[in-house]
Amino acid sequence: MRGSHKTLRLTAGIAAVTLFATACGGDDGSSGSEEQGDTMVVQIGDPQHLLPSNTNESEGAAVLQAVYSTLITYDPETNEPVNLIAESIESEDQTTWTITLKEGWTFHNGEPVNAESFVRSWNYAAYGPNAQLNAHFFDRIQGYEEVAPPDPDGEEGPQQAPEPTAETLSGLRVIDELTFEVTLSAPFASFPIMLGYTAFAPMAEECLADVEACERHPIGNGPFMFAEDSEWIPETQARLELVRFEDYGGEPAKLDRLIFQVYDDIVTAYEDFEAGLVDVVRNVDPSLIEQARQDYPDTFINVPIATMGYLAFPTYDPRYADPRLRHAISMAINRQEIIDAIWNGTYEPATSVASSLVAGHREDACGELCEYNPDEARRLLDEIGGFEGTMELWYNAGAGHDQWMEALGNQIREELGIEFELHGELQFAQFLDRREALEMTGPFRSGWIMDYPSLENFLRPLFGTGASTNDTGYSNPEVDALIDMGDQAATLEESIQYYQQAEDIILQDMPMIPLWNYAEALVYSPEFENVIYNPVEQNLDWAQITVA
Repeated sequence: MRGSHKTLRLTAGIAAVTLFATACGGDDGSSGSEEQGDTMVVQIGDPQHLLPSNTNESEGAAVLQAVYSTLITYDPETNEPVNLIAESIESEDQTTWTITLKEGWTFHNGEPVNAESFVRSWNYAAYGPNAQLNAHFFDRIQGYEEVAPPDPDGEEGPQQAPEPTAETLSGLRVIDELTFEVTLSAPFASFPIMLGYTAFAPMAEECLADVEACERHPIGNGPFMFAEDSEWIPETQARLELVRFEDYGGEPAKLDRLIFQVYDDIVTAYEDFEAGLVDVVRNVDPSLIEQARQDYPDTFINVPIATMGYLAFPTYDPRYADPRLRHAISMAINRQEIIDAIWNGTYEPATSVASSLVAGHREDACGELCEYNPDEARRLLDEIGGFEGTMELWYNAGAGHDQWMEALGNQIREELGIEFELHGELQFAQFLDRREALEMTGPFRSGWIMDYPSLENFLRPLFGTGASTNDTGYSNPEVDALIDMGDQAATLEESIQYYQQAEDIILQDMPMIPLWNYAEALVYSPEFENVIYNPVEQNLDWAQITVA
């Protein structure tokens, strides 16, 4: 998910002036003097989208993981995939996959969750004119280039992308009510692992008949459904109210209501938490981590997660086109010093473009390029003739990034003599829109939430030529070829060697500087229990939570 979402997914990082506050907590064991039944109120930032095929950032993903269910989920202890809607996912050649569904699943409007619902949804997501942010997740399915022909000179070029020659993917075929077949354009051993990502969730026929209405009031198949009078209006609606879906096909949710409260400022969210107005702060501000740890030792969660933090470059800007400048900036950054000062040592300095929790991660992948070495940084800067002007550093507002971005800027100025200017005025959705349009005027913060547990998921989406979440404009045909070779390897183990070779080239090109592996800092009210954090989905398991 763009982020971190799931994700990807890009993550707002620690995201979220309270626009609306609701009381929670009660003497009778229920949550909320004004709420009926057991209710949990959760802080989020403003989502960018609320449609599975178009949501690839952390705030929308938090909502969708309560509203939609996918073919598989992930065990919170082992990170291994576990069938959810799927009865089985099988293949003899890693190319043609037969997916059989369990009986009894329905959407919130009563429509059946069947083979046709998955084929219908995946075709909608992939079809080029629909312009879905998660379309690229379907590019391995046979027929993708017919439904989404590549733009010959990119989105900014004078030529328009060719018109699709097909409306549906030729690699999708309904076999019967509960079985469908997926044929890939090439073998991909990791395909089943992908299917827990929200982009692969089924969407109701009523939803696809009016996607704008479905984003305002989603029609999912998950453990919670939008309350009848609840509606999401971007940047204006601060309260999203969900209720338990009584006919859920899996294990029913324990809570009666789940309310997502939108905050522009996570410090305000924490103040409301202490006042009993919010039950969960998903992203504790760095300045409050130690306070939260001490005040709520039994309900403070601080664990490593498969999310990376980067400083990304607009490689399309000639001032940042030389990799040696990017190397110099990387070696001018003292990662551990910032981690200790801002996050009390809870993060890990990055040594790879991928999370340390992913198979294939190497502690020495980045080598000296990710080590603090100001002398070598200055030598490289001199070699390229220095940097003219002021370096603009961009990040999204209200998400706790101000302190570390300023610290990073100070290090660049002190070690390299480059003056900097901070730009943190854009809210997360606006920030993403500008990045996607390739309109950044300087280095910008980036975060990636793993979509599924594979090294490949940290490579193709961020560094693949033309990938919809490649916001740096980076392109290297050799990297693309190696990722393709990893995809087509006979086994997951064999694929890793190709992915690692691609990573080596990426690190030399360094369109993004790996900074650190994130750790989750989350706090919840002692009135709740069975609060389980899933490191792959990087959210709480909303359905398991109960009132203590």
